[in-house]
Amino acid sequence: MKILLNENDGFKTYAELQNCDTPSNFQVLRIYTHWDVAKFPHDQVKCELFLTEESKQRLIELLK
Repeated sequence: MKILLNENDGFKTYAELQNCDTPSNFQVLRIYTHWDVAKFPHDQVKCELFLTEESKQRLIELLK
């Protein structure tokens, strides 16, 4: 699942949560930016976390 967190003049910040292949009980949370008007636009990963179900629930509680 991928969501747009913020957009400002073509500068976008996304959060993406994907299942991890190995170990299978983890999920990967990536926070990255993309600038549409850059000369060579590409994604820049700002944060990448490998989360268990328990750690994901802790993060959800923190963000509430």
